[in-house]
Amino acid sequence: MNTYIQDIVAQYSQAILGESEVTKVHETLETYLIDISHLLSIHKYLLGDTPSSLDAYVCGYLAPIYAFNFPDKTLKSILLKYDVVLKYLGNYLKHYGIKVASEPVPRTIQNVDENDRASLGLLATAGFVAMSLMIGYAIMNDVFKIK
Repeated sequence: MNTYIQDIVAQYSQAILGESEVTKVHETLETYLIDISHLLSIHKYLLGDTPSSLDAYVCGYLAPIYAFNFPDKTLKSILLKYDVVLKYLGNYLKHYGIKVASEPVPRTIQNVDENDRASLGLLATAGFVAMSLMIGYAIMNDVFKIK
């Protein structure tokens, strides 16, 4: 992120959250990481020896904290205290075939080979299914009505 955007993000987060709320967020993260570390001392993943949707959810939040440079480094410094959690992030990525170097989480996204990309027909089908499901959900929840 360039410094201008970092300054805007920092000012915005300070305006929304007061100092006590930010401290509570840090304390909450610390508590969750302690609990996650305890679970990982029992199993390779949170619910056993294979990844679950809970692992995807947790890694989806923790990996960006580790991989990206946010203006406030406090969350990252808290995460770096827990080697077990960092190893867990690396194991999760390796399980799904993402090559990890010496770092538990890669800092860059690897280029996809042209042959590994989805076909246009598959993308169109996925888009149509997703749009149909969203419209169905909107109709069921009275977001809009069809006359």
